[in-house]
Amino acid sequence: MRGAMGRIENGLTAIWYIEKVMPELSDTNVRFIIAGSHPSEKLRSYANERVVVTGFVDSIDEYFEKSLYFVAPLVLGAGIKVKVLEALSSGIPVLTNEIGIEGIPAQNKKHYLFCKQPEDYAEAIHKILDGQIDVKK
Repeated sequence: MRGAMGRIENGLTAIWYIEKVMPELSDTNVRFIIAGSHPSEKLRSYANERVVVTGFVDSIDEYFEKSLYFVAPLVLGAGIKVKVLEALSSGIPVLTNEIGIEGIPAQNKKHYLFCKQPEDYAEAIHKILDGQIDVKK
């Protein structure tokens, strides 16, 4: 996930993903990397070997190059999300909901994977890890 982590919607989204989706991925070795400026102390408190809170990064490109997918399970927000556009243009699978894809002319299962519930994210990630979803860039 990427964004200004000091913004309430980004912090809440990251915490939602950590609490709801990461437990569904306990059988994997995936890490959730949260790149963004000003993460709250509460968000930083979740950091461990599977949850990485980087703070501000100069360039997100190196993270996209090393990632199998990008998640944007936004819990609040409106309008086009630049972070989602950047991820879409990077070529990695983007997993997001109606808030994350709002205003972006993209098709589910062609340009991104629509996920709403924690189980949706976990299922899509398991399919990526199992090779059922092509991640070639």
